[in-house]
Amino acid sequence: MSKRLPVYLFGLCTVLCATLSEAQTVVLQRHAPKRAASPSSRPHEITAVPVVAIPIRSFKLLSPTTGWASTGDRLLWTTDNGQHWKDISPSTPSLADTSVDRFSGTFFLNTQDGWTLYLTEAANKDHTPNPDWRPGIYHTYLAATVDGGTTWTTVSELPRPTPWQEVTGGGTLAFSDDLHGWVDLGVSGGGVLFATSDGGRTWRRPKGDPEVGVDILALTESTVFFAGGPDHSLFVSDDAADTVQEVSLTNPPGIPHDLFPLYSLPVFMNEHSGYEVVNYRGPLGSKSAAALFATRDGGHTWNPDRVLSNLDEGSRVESTVTEGTWIIPLASRGGQPSLVRLHPKEQPAAPVDEHSGKPGGCRPSFVNPDEGWLSCQGILFSTADSGTTWTVITPRARNGVLTDDPVTHEERVPVQMKSNSRPGSVSARPKLASPADEGMQSGISEHLGFDSTEALPLSAMQIWWNSSPYYDVAIYLPGSPNRSSRHTYATADWVTAVSAQG
Repeated sequence: MSKRLPVYLFGLCTVLCATLSEAQTVVLQRHAPKRAASPSSRPHEITAVPVVAIPIRSFKLLSPTTGWASTGDRLLWTTDNGQHWKDISPSTPSLADTSVDRFSGTFFLNTQDGWTLYLTEAANKDHTPNPDWRPGIYHTYLAATVDGGTTWTTVSELPRPTPWQEVTGGGTLAFSDDLHGWVDLGVSGGGVLFATSDGGRTWRRPKGDPEVGVDILALTESTVFFAGGPDHSLFVSDDAADTVQEVSLTNPPGIPHDLFPLYSLPVFMNEHSGYEVVNYRGPLGSKSAAALFATRDGGHTWNPDRVLSNLDEGSRVESTVTEGTWIIPLASRGGQPSLVRLHPKEQPAAPVDEHSGKPGGCRPSFVNPDEGWLSCQGILFSTADSGTTWTVITPRARNGVLTDDPVTHEERVPVQMKSNSRPGSVSARPKLASPADEGMQSGISEHLGFDSTEALPLSAMQIWWNSSPYYDVAIYLPGSPNRSSRHTYATADWVTAVSAQG
């Protein structure tokens, strides 16, 4: 079996690319891992252990000072706007596969009352081992807190939909009050919806058994919105999800009718007033667009309010609305992010793409037009002045223990070439871009990634960067046995252009 020779683009930043006449092996040398601090370590030995940032997978700002963040394996809490974090994870068994999102869904109704879904591979309800245990066969439990995560109570195990469907790890949930809630449970073949009217102690399948999206907004105990799925659709129910209707909005003026709508979950100010952001995509080579719709009757009717047209191909607006202000984050270019803020009926004075960044790449959570958080590729930012200034509040840990110390600067690692040329042959040694060069980084990535035998066109790479959950991509150097014969894009210009995308 031939050995793969992948080169990873960490965050589309670090690229090694060259045209080789003979097969070459690229060796990335890493420093030997530092010894973890033991209980008997001396103070200077403990401080020598590096401090690392913990990438954030999901988060929510609940008040100007209080919010939560999930790393997938840990649930964290702050009451001082990210200056300090504490671990509020329910006590659960760890998973054999650490890449699985152990806390697959979290929802807080306020700063005290919350719920989280957690996975375990133990088949017994008391979390004790079971003789029939198999790795990767998950059980989903619901835990609840009434004191901001200080204590948790395991309320119930989510029922398994059918004997042949296995829980795959995903899950989202939302509650309208302390009793009525809904869970979209990830199972093999898709998702299954459950509803509760007793705070999660018991669950039922809605009568219509609707196959809906993955994101849930519980407006009242009977009115529920669902968004997502493979078609990015929007559904609404007025009877607690026993029946659902698909929401279809006409493209507003300024957005061509041949552009395809991608719906997101609406944002409501109260039971009656809310907003819905719709992104629009077209065929390759066409511009994208986004529109904000408003409702004043709980979502029964929607009217176009603001439009962003002529966006770059593949652009997708990740935004939020608070107090009528449409807040659109722009991806940072090696520094802090920025915002576009549009008030009701206001249109941007210039195309959004002419600002200091492009829409997409950062997810927002704002409690008012001035105060909010952004997560950009796992880095968490906070602002209290409408985005004029930003503070990095990403949780940090030393040897797995949360700390307030700054992240340890890591020495960049040089790249060496080792020739595999046959004796007597002439082999040129090309100059490769080194991680020590400006703008390059090396290290271990904990982001999601995928492996491709060929480099994709720039337009496809931009769509993937804007729209998928993946952050890293592996391509193959010329001379690798796994390299595709169609691998025609990985040139120096391609590397430069892809790095500039983000």
